[in-house]
Amino acid sequence: MAGNKDPLAGVQVVVWDDMSGLVALDTTGPDGAYRLAIKGKAAVRNLWVQIYENDLPVSEPVFMQTQIDCEHGFQMYQVNWRQLAQESIN
Repeated sequence: MAGNKDPLAGVQVVVWDDMSGLVALDTTGPDGAYRLAIKGKAAVRNLWVQIYENDLPVSEPVFMQTQIDCEHGFQMYQVNWRQLAQESIN
């Protein structure tokens, strides 16, 4: 979200890990929405996600860890960038 609470369209959402580098990326649509699929077999992975605009980071990286066990099954993560920004202000 932009400072005026409008969705950020046309920014890149980048996912990487420390071992292999870039894992996935997508560009946000007009409503700020994006969807990323992490390819490969299920594994415990330490991933980072961050927003870039014009090839420069415009957010702090957010850490996520995937799971491998069957209890978690298909995993979906949602990052609320507005909430994170407000938490860092407080």
